Amino acid sequence: MKHNYFILLFLTVSFFGFAQTTILCEGVSTYLKFESEEYVPSVTENDDGTFTLLFSEDYITNIFAKYEIYEIRHVFASSNSESLQNMYVLNFDSQNLIIESQQNVSSDIFYFPHYPLDNSNTAIITEEIISTLDGNSFYVTKYNSIGEGSYSEPMQNVPEDFKLKVTFNYDISKGILYAENDGVSPCGNEFSIGLFGVTDYTDASNEFEGLNLWETMSITTSPSEYSQPCHNIEYILYYTLGLCPSPDFSFPTYVEIDKSEEASRVTLRKDTAVFGQEVIELSQSLLSIKENSFEQIKLITSKNNQYPRFTNLKNSKYYIEVFSILGEKIIKKTLYQKNTISLNSFQSGLYIIKLYNSNNDYKTFKYQN
Repeated sequence: MKHNYFILLFLTVSFFGFAQTTILCEGVSTYLKFESEEYVPSVTENDDGTFTLLFSEDYITNIFAKYEIYEIRHVFASSNSESLQNMYVLNFDSQNLIIESQQNVSSDIFYFPHYPLDNSNTAIITEEIISTLDGNSFYVTKYNSIGEGSYSEPMQNVPEDFKLKVTFNYDISKGILYAENDGVSPCGNEFSIGLFGVTDYTDASNEFEGLNLWETMSITTSPSEYSQPCHNIEYILYYTLGLCPSPDFSFPTYVEIDKSEEASRVTLRKDTAVFGQEVIELSQSLLSIKENSFEQIKLITSKNNQYPRFTNLKNSKYYIEVFSILGEKIIKKTLYQKNTISLNSFQSGLYIIKLYNSNNDYKTFKYQN
């Protein structure tokens, strides 16, 4: 009977242990194929969680030492296929590592299967992409995971309370389009990355506007559960940007642009290994106007006034919600009225105040009691 309890406990712990997963990758991820086991480097983990790779040839060690290596993992270790032996997944901070390796290291030692030796898959970002994205912010508004061959499935709207803004800036001197999200995402992730133009070298006749992840500057990851509404949406976004922990960089990111008088919409599509697509829509839309109206609102508190007061409120209904810094809901969402919520009734500490408008858009304020 004790054994049964032990098994039940083990299964319970295992279930909850796998309930959360990380959906954002720290860097560029791809396959690295060594031609012989003798060329596989020894690996040392550093104090910051990165890895140092020591090759038998010092010049190769010196090349890899210039870059951040986040992961090196042996895959297909038990395969009898010669083409899959000594295959590794490498996670690192910049595709410059690939370029430098291809220029200096013989493919008889190792090579990157998803990248042509002449680097012919890279291209200058098109003018339409640059003119649409450069200096602008977009919200994630729609998403979809499309199964094999089902390319006409309708897009799904993100939930009303889902808010994730991505800002783009183009560096003309480097030819890189930088993208970063504004603050922490609903699932607790942050990213700052560089994107480069790409052509589909698997099909020379296929002309399209595309991007590929070139480098990562700053990544903050948080585990999330499949049941969270943000989990699948953010997974699709990160996958289309090349930030998902899956080495599928043989698939470029297709970019579709739809401009109208009201707003610009950008659709990102990326093929999957099972002949489907992950699709995300970014939109300037009226959300940008709503955001700007919130930027003018300020929280004013003082020792002489125990009630929260907001400046620049428009003549419409607003709602207020208060949380402790630990996420505990202190005051549930309620209609905001002047002089009705006393801040003096709170215990000493830091609080989060959310102010909503009638469209359920909100702005977050911090309050120290």
